[in-house]
Amino acid sequence: MNDLTVFQNISEVLRAGGTAVLCAVLDSEGSTPRGAGARMAVLPDGRSVGTVGGGAVEMIVRREALRVLETGRAFVRDYAMTGGSSDTGMVCGGTATVGCLRLTGADLDDVAAVCALLSSDQPGVLTIDFHAEPRLRIERGAIAAGPSFDGGVYVEPLNQVGRVCVFGGGHVGQALVPVLAAIDCRVVVFDDRPEIATRALFPNAFDVICGNYASVSEKLILTDRDAAVIMTHGHKMDLDVLCQVLTMSPGYVGCLGSRRKRAFIDGKLEARGFDAEQIASVRLPVGLPIGAATPAEIAVSIAAELIAWRASRSTSRPHGCPA
Repeated sequence: MNDLTVFQNISEVLRAGGTAVLCAVLDSEGSTPRGAGARMAVLPDGRSVGTVGGGAVEMIVRREALRVLETGRAFVRDYAMTGGSSDTGMVCGGTATVGCLRLTGADLDDVAAVCALLSSDQPGVLTIDFHAEPRLRIERGAIAAGPSFDGGVYVEPLNQVGRVCVFGGGHVGQALVPVLAAIDCRVVVFDDRPEIATRALFPNAFDVICGNYASVSEKLILTDRDAAVIMTHGHKMDLDVLCQVLTMSPGYVGCLGSRRKRAFIDGKLEARGFDAEQIASVRLPVGLPIGAATPAEIAVSIAAELIAWRASRSTSRPHGCPA
């Protein structure tokens, strides 16, 4: 369940004339199930969408959010998870600061702006003000450190990590894309085969591009916010894409293959003038070394490595649970 789904559900309720409660983890200390940025919507029919960490803390927050739905009184509260004497009984060891805010038709345009940003590839900053109007604000194009919570105002950068561009829609690509979509990656699939580069095969993708591997930049430009995973249907095409992608300097470059292929690719890249740092930046074999063999297992190993890369770029404090 991603952020876009949470805000889309809120938008649908507001458009129908109803109200909804946005619950958000604003800060955390020590080990907690989720850190700042975790969100949940509580809807008029009693349903909840998203999560602020699960377990007892989520049950308590949901119960209190239902009261906010009736009274309209927003709150910010600390939930301790330090054992039997704490308000949650959870033993993670930390404390989560959670805010609950009722949204009405007056907030519809601002919720729609959040949905539009989350549906795009553009970075931005979300502000939630628990004391003033407008309660939600979006600054498109902004880059910020965070999340942060101070004086009743929560600030969080959104879309700071860009797209994951998968070059090659074969068996591994088809296994990988839904896994990446499930962990909230904006996946772009690039393939030179019209029968492969289709929405039918990749319904979860942010975009699907049919293009020539020899001229990637005609259809796609990568930035340091983006990741590239290269798994075309041939070594020469992998090399062609690698040479173009490396000149764009994305934040992550991985290529499917063996250690023997690594030596082959390294030699070719050196011959084409790439320096040692650029060559070393290529993760080949791509993915964590977990003994993956099938397309599904390889997809999991790549997704795990991308999670680690994405977390390394985050400015938020680790929440410690799970590790």
